[in-house]
Order: sequence, then structure tokens, then C-alpha cells
Amino acid sequence: MGRTFRYTPEMVDCRYCTEYVKKQHGCGAKLCPWLEERIEAGVIGYYEAIRESRMLESPVRDRIRVLIEQFPNSFWVDKNHYLRMNYLRALHSYSKQRDTPNWYASLYLLSSTSELCGRTINCVRRDGIEFSYAKLRNISASNYALFMAAKTIYTGELKITLDDLSDIEIIDDETFKLIINAQLISRYGPAILKVKEKEFKEEVQHERRTMQNNCVSKSERRCRQDYYNRELGNWACKSREESAACGR
Repeated sequence: MGRTFRYTPEMVDCRYCTEYVKKQHGCGAKLCPWLEERIEAGVIGYYEAIRESRMLESPVRDRIRVLIEQFPNSFWVDKNHYLRMNYLRALHSYSKQRDTPNWYASLYLLSSTSELCGRTINCVRRDGIEFSYAKLRNISASNYALFMAAKTIYTGELKITLDDLSDIEIIDDETFKLIINAQLISRYGPAILKVKEKEFKEEVQHERRTMQNNCVSKSERRCRQDYYNRELGNWACKSREESAACGR
């Protein structure tokens, strides 16, 4: 049986946090230690969720900023995406051990298109996701990328580089958006799906100015690169050649 308790906005008011500094009228923490709870309570927006995940410091930050500015107020491609994912979730009863954030993130990607959902519905098993049951013959390049991203999130097997994620010819905008959204689900859990659009245009501009003005040492840049190679890198498809070969 799942957890029935839910956080409310009043429970997660920043003024009650141990990191809140009253004299400074703000939080003293670099990263919010209660972000998951605040997301569940519905007081976190898309921009803040991405900012707290440190994606805006990654090599693909330019593409991510576009996602923030064009966020359509929903994680779902359309109503059918929502229905497909809920159908996959309902195939088997709730399992605390199985239903992890990575499991939800993978289902989100596998249900994102009607074709991919039809090809992978047999992968959703009672004890988890078995990707070997997928029907990949003649699958499109974009659906193959989504499939590989789901497999990467669920199994931890890294398949793509940050350069690939940065290249629109390899990962188109819609596929990139779904992969980043899935990364947020993996990071914060299914509660992130409740996030709505908030007015963060000025904050995005401030973030840009901060990134431009800050002098970052070579060692720090190297550390950030290593971090994002682990967190965001090696997703989606194996390579241009493999993706093209799979699509034939």
C-alpha cells in the first residue's frame, strides 16, 4: 500500500526551515534540502526544479534554458501520453520495491509515443522492466533514442555523450525535452509531474548573467564536466550509425 500522507504548502513554508536565516530574510542553503517535499506540496516551478538539479551548469544548459522558457505548463506530450503511462502503471499492483523514481521515469519515456508504447508494453513486468522484450525492428530514430534513454535511466548503462545531447541532429528538441523531464522524474520522483509553470523569466535572465560574470577555474570546470558525464551523459542512442541501422 502506498503512502497516504501528503505535504501541504503550509508544512513546507521556507520560514519554518532550519536553513532559513531570519535576519537575511532568506534561505542560507546553496541547494534546498526539502525540494522533493516542496514539489509534492505544489510550491515548486519547472525552473526551480531544474536549477536545484544543477542542470543549468551543464554543457547542455543552452538547450535546457529553451525548455524553461517554452515550458507548456505540463510534463505530458498530450492527454494520451498521460493515459498511456497510467495504463502501464495499472498493469500490475503497486510495489514499493519496484516503483522507484527510475521506474517511473522509464515508464514516462516508454509511454511518450503511441508507437513506442505499443512496441514496449510487454517489457513492463510484475517485477520491473525487461527491455529485451521490446520490438525494435524498423523503429524510428527518435523512438529508439527514447527507448535507450529509458533503458539507461533504469539500468544505469550509459550509452550517449554530452556532445550527442547537445547536437539537435542526433537528439531533436521534443526528444531532448522528454529525456530531461525523465531525468527530473528520476531525480525527484513522480511528484515532479505535478509541477506547473511559474513566472521565472527574470530569474532565468539573472542566471544567464551570473554564469557569464562568474570566473570558473579549470579544475572546477573539469569537476562540473565529470559530474554531468555521470548525471546527464551517455543517454539515448548508442551512436548515429546504430540509430540509423536500427531504423532501417
